[in-house]
Amino acid sequence: MRDNAIAFADLNGNLTYVNSSFLKLWKFDDAGEVLGKHISLFIQNKEKYAEIEKALFSDGGWTGELVARRKDGSVFDIQVSTSLATCGNCRPVCLITSIIDITGRKRAEEALQLSERRYRAVVEDQTELICRFLPDGTLTFVNEAYCKYFAKKREELIGLSFMPFIPEEDQKRIKEILSSLNRENPVMTYEHRVIAHNGEIRWQQWTDRAIFDEQGNFIEYQSVGRDITSYKQAEEALRMSEERFAKAFNSNPHLMGITTIEDGRYIDVNKAFLRVTGYSLEEVIGHTSLELNLWVNVEDRARILEIIKKNKSIHNEKINFRTKSGEIREGFISYEVIHLNGEEYLLFTLNDITEQKQLESEMVRLDCLHLVGELAASIGHEVRNPMTTVRGLLQLLGAQEEHSRNKKYFDLIIEEIDRANSMISEMLFLAKDRVVELKEQSLNKILETMLPLIRADAVKTGCTVKVELNQIPELFLDEKEIRQVILNLARNGFEAMSSGGQLTIRTFTEDSEVVLSVQDVGKGIAADALEKIGKPFFTTKEKGTGLGLAVCYSIANRYNATIKVETGSGGTTFFIRFKPGFVPL
Repeated sequence: MRDNAIAFADLNGNLTYVNSSFLKLWKFDDAGEVLGKHISLFIQNKEKYAEIEKALFSDGGWTGELVARRKDGSVFDIQVSTSLATCGNCRPVCLITSIIDITGRKRAEEALQLSERRYRAVVEDQTELICRFLPDGTLTFVNEAYCKYFAKKREELIGLSFMPFIPEEDQKRIKEILSSLNRENPVMTYEHRVIAHNGEIRWQQWTDRAIFDEQGNFIEYQSVGRDITSYKQAEEALRMSEERFAKAFNSNPHLMGITTIEDGRYIDVNKAFLRVTGYSLEEVIGHTSLELNLWVNVEDRARILEIIKKNKSIHNEKINFRTKSGEIREGFISYEVIHLNGEEYLLFTLNDITEQKQLESEMVRLDCLHLVGELAASIGHEVRNPMTTVRGLLQLLGAQEEHSRNKKYFDLIIEEIDRANSMISEMLFLAKDRVVELKEQSLNKILETMLPLIRADAVKTGCTVKVELNQIPELFLDEKEIRQVILNLARNGFEAMSSGGQLTIRTFTEDSEVVLSVQDVGKGIAADALEKIGKPFFTTKEKGTGLGLAVCYSIANRYNATIKVETGSGGTTFFIRFKPGFVPL
């Protein structure tokens, strides 16, 4: 039985007796410290005493809970039962009070209330969906948020399986996740679709926990979920946006890239950028345009950057840029400032017009060649006949004795007539409608038959010839035209070299094309002259006609072949690339 504290007091409330339990409870050493003192001094909530006194004299007693105060000032909870004691004539003579320490019980009650408040905060008042369920999905508990989400009452859900809320194609995966939970790995977070109360398919993220007792026996699953539909929709929209951007970025025929603003450090570039510049992605990303030496004129970048800082964009600015191989190309560049992850970057688009410019130049050159050829075809017969007559008369007069002293003049005139006649012959090679004799034959054999003539020209100039003929497929060719091309290129090479130089003629296959290359070791071709090569009547020779290379380009065009020139201080190489199987019309 609980050891109650007992106290007697007179009708004024002054203590007249206390037992040892009272002294122990209030932590007094002896009764002398408390006897004679008013009982209200030993309680914290003194305002209660008036209520107690009134109840005593009206009802004869009072029972309730008070907060007491010890000798050391500490407080504790007590349950008090007090009543009036009477004598024989029924007159009250004193107060008898029984006191029980209920501090532990009060703390337990407070802890329970706190626990219940926490529970409501954690479970009932949460916006997250919370539930507990058995292995077959039968719900044993759901919170208010779960009920609201599926628009059902709690009693409608308890005892039912949650599986009908899950699309059939997702149920197998969820069962596999649940069965994988164990004591070592009791928690799993995953995403799945649900069927909302209105039939709409929505996305949720759930964290499931398997609960086990102390013996390791499975009890049930507890799950906390939240709706992530808007997040998934935003994620999907972002993914599609990024996918569209990536497709537009990588499939764009123009060079594109993203760089930092200040130093031009590359964040990303597209396939066209890599193809044109010749760099790999690893060589570009993380490096700057200056480190890659892309700017032909570094001042252009500084100027463009100043415009961008002021206007946030720039459009179709003409620049020259350098590829990995050192080739100088031309294009129009545009920049826009974009924001990525809160930072500003530059998105650029570079429209490479190098091929377009070359094509335009080639079209002008071909038109000029055709015009010259047509002119030669029109007037060649009318001019050649009189020239032949004049040449014959000059030869006749020069043979007569009375004109012997003027023979050197006659010979000079004849030489000039022959030169003019040769020029007309070369011009006729430029004609569109000239008759050609095509047949499938070996380019190597044509070269072999020409070697004596080429070597004879080499001896005249004090040079040597090196020939490397590799195995190549046969081509549809007109032998006379190809001989003319080879002879023109070889003689140009001899004239470009000083005595002792070597001319190298090669045939080989590359990228499914047959290549004829003629290489000299001269001083190279100046940049301004290189742009005009192949144009009729352009020549750097003192007595050149300017038609030799024009003839070569005209013939190559008829065979759908291309002529590329590589030149430098160590010499010049002409590459003629034929496409096997092509039949000129």
